[in-house]
Amino acid sequence: LVKSPRILRLETLRILEMGL
Repeated sequence: LVKSPRILRLETLRILEMGL
């Protein structure tokens, strides 16, 4: 699925927060 850069960044931030 192709997602917009904004959504990708938001998802990445959530993953990073959970990783921390």
